[in-house]
Amino acid sequence: MKDPIADPLTPARKEVILAIKLIGEPTVEQLGEHLGLSVSTLRAHLLSLEAARLIGHQTEGQGPGRRRHRYFLTQVGEDLFPSENSGLVSVLTQLLLRSAPHELERFFELAGDRRAANIRAMSAGRPAGAALANLAVAFDATGYMARAEGDENGGRMELHHCPFLGLAREWPGFCELELRKLAESIPGSAVSRERFRLAGDRICAYRFAYAPPPGPERVTEP
Repeated sequence: MKDPIADPLTPARKEVILAIKLIGEPTVEQLGEHLGLSVSTLRAHLLSLEAARLIGHQTEGQGPGRRRHRYFLTQVGEDLFPSENSGLVSVLTQLLLRSAPHELERFFELAGDRRAANIRAMSAGRPAGAALANLAVAFDATGYMARAEGDENGGRMELHHCPFLGLAREWPGFCELELRKLAESIPGSAVSRERFRLAGDRICAYRFAYAPPPGPERVTEP
């Protein structure tokens, strides 16, 4: 009999892992809706992924018919996604963190300034929501798996992955610096953190409250 977890990362199961990462603690029904798969098919994939220790679940509800599972990635599953915690970047950041922390902060400050300036330039003359969309694209391009939504009054950006999580755990100032640069990317906006991986959440999420648009210019009588 073939071992059901001999190859836990088939193409279909890779899609399941990616969906769990994107949705964040989904139920099997939410996964089915997202992937277009039946619950029975998904349960087989989920059992194999749990056996391979790539995912886990927590149970909600009490009593017959009311209990349901919400699935999440284990650390083994998280390690499937790109990270700056290994390789040359990690060596350099660790060296600076220990020998010249002010230079490390200056490096990320300059990188954040450049990103914020690019977002402002790309979004000049457009609604704040366009700037948030551009900001999400910039974060997504650097491995954060960013998703943003909102309206004319404000928006929300979720980061489903953090390629610098290892650094952030050793240097929490990294996250505070990033929070400042988010606000600078959309002038006049107020940014608050709603979910935080360093606080135990599985994603980071930020709420943006935009500055009200300028009213019509008043003309004074001579």
